[in-house]
Amino acid sequence: MPKRPWNQVDLPVYALTTTDGSGQFNMHLLTYVQAVSMQPKYFVCAIYEGTKSLELALKHPEVVLQVLGQQHVNLVNILGKMSGHNINKIQRLEKRKVITHWEGFPVIADACGWIHLQLTPLVTKSADLAAPDHRLFLGDVLKYKSVLTQPELRLHHLREKKLIRI
Repeated sequence: MPKRPWNQVDLPVYALTTTDGSGQFNMHLLTYVQAVSMQPKYFVCAIYEGTKSLELALKHPEVVLQVLGQQHVNLVNILGKMSGHNINKIQRLEKRKVITHWEGFPVIADACGWIHLQLTPLVTKSADLAAPDHRLFLGDVLKYKSVLTQPELRLHHLREKKLIRI
């Protein structure tokens, strides 16, 4: 049986660092991210409802999007399966010695690249529409840095390890 059309595409996997602007940070796994403009460079990012990252992104629109490498599959449980409401993900990642800092944000040191974005909400909750499970943002690229040339982590890697259902 063929896969559903949206499961046929093998997208990169990202981590998103968010902040409240006063020193509190969180990091979250994103799989729904897409570049949508060449000039200026924009990304659309979908952040899961009810997450600490969404809460912080709504308070402070500057974030860092990180392209994860295949070696980061072992971070998926912290980034995507644990809640920043219950644990301090940055402290957990610092204990693993995988964090560095860029543009004032904690980031995965050996990521493929980092992209500093200014987010603008695209969709707000409406009584007229069914509430989606993700909130959409347009991310204006402020700065970027390519860190390492390596194979990126992709959805099929997460499916193979049974870390996601999509």
